[in-house]
Amino acid sequence: AGLGLPIVIAPPIGSHEEANKNWLLKQKAGIEQPDLKEVSLWLSDLLNSGQLAEMAFQGFKNIEKFGAIKIENLVS
Repeated sequence: AGLGLPIVIAPPIGSHEEANKNWLLKQKAGIEQPDLKEVSLWLSDLLNSGQLAEMAFQGFKNIEKFGAIKIENLVS
């Protein structure tokens, strides 16, 4: 999400994934996955309405980038 990719969140398995889902939703960088049987409908709706672009922008704007590089610098 920090790279500007909108996230469609599959149903979480485990508390850590539930926490990740809630965090992404709070950042407005993701959306819970609607019914997969109707993916062609909701995905095109998200695209045409600009919601995917808005999620991508919010993720890019609000989520820190370069976390892996910072971890590498701390370790080395």
